[in-house]
Amino acid sequence: MCINGEIKEGEIYFAKALKIFPDIKKDKRLLSRHYFNTGISLCSNDFFRKGRNYIVKAVKTQPFNIKFLAALLVSFFGQNMYGMAVRIYQKTKEQIYI
Repeated sequence: MCINGEIKEGEIYFAKALKIFPDIKKDKRLLSRHYFNTGISLCSNDFFRKGRNYIVKAVKTQPFNIKFLAALLVSFFGQNMYGMAVRIYQKTKEQIYI
């Protein structure tokens, strides 16, 4: 989990990085991962609508990424369902590593 100030700082940092290194926009994979990770952080920190917008940006940038599409699909069922899906995903991921 992130503290809300860290999310804002991350957005500012990435905006500055885009100005300094405009070639980042050409790397669709890097850009879409940034959007996705920002979206997930926002959704997990009670900024659900803004987070979903970032997940939409990730899908638009890299439309064939199954993980991004699944997160977007689950987000359309609302914040409660999204939270439940994240908890199930995390438990499943933990069991794989055990």
